[in-house]
Amino acid sequence: MGRTCKLAIVTVLSSLVMLAIIYGLYQWLDKQPLLFYIVLIVFMNISFSIWYGKRNHIRSMFNNLITLFLLFFTLYSITYPLDHLIGSLHERTEEELVQVIQLYVLANICMLIGITVASVIHLKKGRPKFSKPLWTPELIEKKEAEQRLFRPLLFWPALIVLLIGIVIMAYDQSRLGGFASLGAANRIERFKAISTVEGISLPWKSIITSSLLLLAMSVRTRAQLKLFGFIVLLLTFFFFFLIGSRLYVVIALLPSLALFIDRGYIRISRFQHVVLILIMMVFISSLFNNARLSLIEDVPLSSFPPERWAFSTGETGAGFLVTSDIIRVDHYPEADPSYLTSVAYMLPSVIYQSVFGHGKPKTLGDWYVWYFYPYIFNEGGGRGFSPIAQAWMVGGHTGVVIQFFVVGVLLVWISRTSMLKYICLPLAIMFQRSPMNVVVMDIAYAFLFVIFIVVLAAIMRPKVLEQLMNRIPERHKANTLRVR
Repeated sequence: MGRTCKLAIVTVLSSLVMLAIIYGLYQWLDKQPLLFYIVLIVFMNISFSIWYGKRNHIRSMFNNLITLFLLFFTLYSITYPLDHLIGSLHERTEEELVQVIQLYVLANICMLIGITVASVIHLKKGRPKFSKPLWTPELIEKKEAEQRLFRPLLFWPALIVLLIGIVIMAYDQSRLGGFASLGAANRIERFKAISTVEGISLPWKSIITSSLLLLAMSVRTRAQLKLFGFIVLLLTFFFFFLIGSRLYVVIALLPSLALFIDRGYIRISRFQHVVLILIMMVFISSLFNNARLSLIEDVPLSSFPPERWAFSTGETGAGFLVTSDIIRVDHYPEADPSYLTSVAYMLPSVIYQSVFGHGKPKTLGDWYVWYFYPYIFNEGGGRGFSPIAQAWMVGGHTGVVIQFFVVGVLLVWISRTSMLKYICLPLAIMFQRSPMNVVVMDIAYAFLFVIFIVVLAAIMRPKVLEQLMNRIPERHKANTLRVR
């Protein structure tokens, strides 16, 4: 009887504590809803990332699509309302911001549910079965051993395709004005040239990304590693200082970095993780944008008004503002937000017109500035877009729920692949600021060029086909760099 009484007392006290916590959260939500939702998003994503990382033995957040995706989803969700709370920005009312961040919370919850369902349970022979961790060290070693015969043969095909991609990039720069279009000071003129250039768009970014990834995958000697490092430094210099794009650097280099982390060539300590995250924060902050704008307009940094220094004016606030603009209107003239159009957009214009009976509509990014900010559209500029805004345009709250649940499931599925998980890593950033047609096109082109390089390797070295068919992992030693 005494034990029963103690259990009853503990139960009652626990219930009272829970009620007090719920009441406190309710009061917080009622008095400071914006801060409440910001803390909720941060808490959900940090706690989920810790659980997911421990369950799947993740070596680094920089080589895992899900943890990287959650990091950037958090940044793109909270930075603009956080700037509003600390007084840096007052472009929108708090009621408008609360309405938008509620959509981000809904999307976040649905995405985490999708990741959890796909991570913990998978269907096998029609019955649910609990899955094992995605990438244990044993599974990674087995996967590596199965492909060691094949990967070294990719070096020359990947290098050839990379050089072709660089030549195409140089030709594309010549179409945009040659050397006159390079440099941060000429960035605006470059955007205008891109919007008016005639001819087809050249996918040199996808070619360089895919060939760099397979080149990194094929590295086996010190000489090859030094050559790879030299190429990476040249491309980083060109993208960052001459084109003035931090995004190009991420798109080209992040897949290769993740591969080297997976293979143990690069080991990142906790302190180095913190340093890299801080460096990344600087690059996506207003400091980078203001420094670049200072070069373009030839004005000192001290002349910028205080609101220009708000963190979200750098990179992470645009998607939030797009969503805010979209949910304020009920009609979207000349916009086509359907996902079928997003997928079909990668088709050549002639094929698209023959299939659908009309030309391609404006991309949602172009349509947004055309409809809401025509002066930016006329200048050839843009503001990106938002996946939450597109889901809202398609189906309101239901569209947001379905899209982000599917996104969560797809993130897990992609993380289980051997090649696509690297190709899709840059989308952890691009997804937050792009319409779906850009996301689909980047994945499709990158994967297409990976296949092209593999086929080229098979043509150049016919033995590759036999090696792929046989797959005899026990004949090969551990994957290490050999000094020559």
